[in-house]
Amino acid sequence: MPNTITSAHSAFTAGIHAAVVLPYRSDYSLDENGYRRQLEFIMGHEGITGLLVNGHAGENSLTSDEEKERVVRLTREVVPSRIMITSGVYSESSENAVRQAVRLEKAGSDALLVFQPNSWALGAEPSSILTHHRMIHDAVTTPLMFYQAPVNSGKFAYSFEVIRELVGLERVRGVKDGSWEIAMTELVRDEIKARRPDITVYGSGDEHLLVNYLIGTEGSQVSLAAVIPGLICDLWASAQAQDWSRAKALHQQIQPLATLIYRNAPASRAVARLKACLTILGVIESDSVRPPLATVPKEELALLERALQACKAPVPAHA
Repeated sequence: MPNTITSAHSAFTAGIHAAVVLPYRSDYSLDENGYRRQLEFIMGHEGITGLLVNGHAGENSLTSDEEKERVVRLTREVVPSRIMITSGVYSESSENAVRQAVRLEKAGSDALLVFQPNSWALGAEPSSILTHHRMIHDAVTTPLMFYQAPVNSGKFAYSFEVIRELVGLERVRGVKDGSWEIAMTELVRDEIKARRPDITVYGSGDEHLLVNYLIGTEGSQVSLAAVIPGLICDLWASAQAQDWSRAKALHQQIQPLATLIYRNAPASRAVARLKACLTILGVIESDSVRPPLATVPKEELALLERALQACKAPVPAHA
């Protein structure tokens, strides 16, 4: 049974949180019916305890504040109240990030995950990082999360100095660890737990879930759970039951698809691959991504379809 970590502000739910994509029509407008079908597909699998919307998988750097708010409201309409909804907050401007966070809180978010502005790719002063988070923190009552970026993402990954400052903010209640390198994942978790054992740390490297669960984590916020939610939930449940033989078998079944989506170059194609998978499965109608992102080439589609079949995902005969 998943445990719940409570605070005066909200309940952080352990287990699997699917990071959802944002389907579009041919004119790149939000396909609300397709989005609902995606949510219904995910929620049709036992074990999902939360959703991450407006994250990287949701193309948050390419969507407006109005669209982000609409996504939260749509999600709240579709999913049961027991499902924790975390919304990403993304803006280059701290002032706009504050306005966005207030809107997303009012729309029904249970938690807000603050993403790094892309301008930090070449580095940001620790004081600037703290200012960005503190301004959002002081403007809302919803619990906050911060994102620990992959070690190979340039200057996006926070130093331990910055992590110590961020966990000092009262309403920081969770962390999405996307270090994508298991030794760093363990170090980050230990650093956070030593100072704030109440903080929920979601080990969220889609390629490293088995090892994350072996080391210890409260769950994962991963986009792979939007494509093969049943397998990801089974992997988590097997790890929780310490059935490591079954967990390893599930990992081996999942890993070829995870490698195709996340490891194969170019990494920027990951969102397009996720959408392609959901299109192959018949969940959404179009794999469109907003420019400058590009859709998956035909030769990759065949590889993704075979990997989905290996996962025993229900690929329609006409796909």
